[in-house]
Amino acid sequence: MSTIQSSSVLPQKPWKVTRKQQVPSLLLLIAAAVSTYLIIAITPMKGKLAYAFLFFILGTAFQYFYSWNKRGRAAAADTLAAS
Repeated sequence: MSTIQSSSVLPQKPWKVTRKQQVPSLLLLIAAAVSTYLIIAITPMKGKLAYAFLFFILGTAFQYFYSWNKRGRAAAADTLAAS
């Protein structure tokens, strides 16, 4: 007869995003911020509204194309909707 050992089982969270999965998103947002700064510096657009608008557009575009390249068109559409 075998004995059953009591051990604590930790709940699994497969939907939780890991740090390794967060790195590309962070890098893409940094690239969007740098690109926004450069575009503002070389064009006549100035002000906080221009920064916010361009950052939103570039951040969304970078995420979209990354998802398209990494996981395909359906995932890119989901990323676009989530943005």
